[in-house]
Amino acid sequence: MKITRFKTMPVSHIGLLAAFVPLVLCSPATAQTYGRSTARATVMVAPAQQKFTFAGHYQASLTLSCNGADQCIGDFPTAAANTEINISRISCYFPASPGSRYRYGEARLMGPGTGTSGPKPMWWLPVTFTSDDGINLINSGLGLQFAAGQYLHVTLRIIAASGRVGSSANCSIAGVQYQLS
Repeated sequence: MKITRFKTMPVSHIGLLAAFVPLVLCSPATAQTYGRSTARATVMVAPAQQKFTFAGHYQASLTLSCNGADQCIGDFPTAAANTEINISRISCYFPASPGSRYRYGEARLMGPGTGTSGPKPMWWLPVTFTSDDGINLINSGLGLQFAAGQYLHVTLRIIAASGRVGSSANCSIAGVQYQLS
């Protein structure tokens, strides 16, 4: 198995690297941490590509569980054996009480190969639309890949002092699915 490694570089350059190179996953043994003083960046690279064939477009929907206070969470289905899924978009409907304010949303990759300690690969989900009556919509491009046994965990939050979340929220993801040949 061929492993590609990046050279040591200043943290300011890693930000540029992250902007132009898609984040892909690998076994935790190939993760490397770079940086100086307290600023650190973890770069994860994938092993050489295995041969996959196009299996079709992928879509999944999820009803998130809400705590009635300030957040909703949920897990998309786990990728099946011998499958790789490339997600390109996530859309969510996140209702809350009138006057509430969206705080943040995040999507975290979970499961085998994402590391057992430290932060998991994560993508921020900015709000696309919000209204005074508490409706929050997210429609965001997402460039992530997950393999067999991995899944996407979603958290959506409002500012607690501004109101309460509804009883449920909904998210959908879309992309392409490949089968190992």
